[in-house]
Amino acid sequence: TLPNQPARKMAGEISGLTCPASEYLGQFHAVVAFDVLEHIPDDRAALAGIRRLLESGGNAYVHVPGGDINAPLDENDKKHGHVRHGYSESQIRAVIDSQVWTEKRYLKTFSPAELKAYHMALKGWVTAGRKKLAKCPFDGKEGKCHLFVLTK
Repeated sequence: TLPNQPARKMAGEISGLTCPASEYLGQFHAVVAFDVLEHIPDDRAALAGIRRLLESGGNAYVHVPGGDINAPLDENDKKHGHVRHGYSESQIRAVIDSQVWTEKRYLKTFSPAELKAYHMALKGWVTAGRKKLAKCPFDGKEGKCHLFVLTK
């Protein structure tokens, strides 16, 4: 969000993250990139662009799917426009560490129980999915995806 303004969404081509427009540099309290980096060929440049958008002390919320950047793309990857098949924890940490952050927090997401609840909801079993989620610890210790909360 821009200073002293309500939250707003800045939409555009995700490839534009590698070179954000100058009028946006340092203007945001928070930038959320949920399952974005696996779509951009130069993920490190995109992360640098995210960092440039943040004001000092601003936070980036970066979530990526688990996987392996060296694995071949499967049909699901191709369907969704992925340029890489997710990241292992060490692979995404290397991307995150390519920039300087004053604080980095890491959580694993989409534990087996969370995934089960998600698939239940997709099948229309929303109430059962909610009950399943109510039992999830959401402690960030288990899961196949990666979430970083990064402070500039």
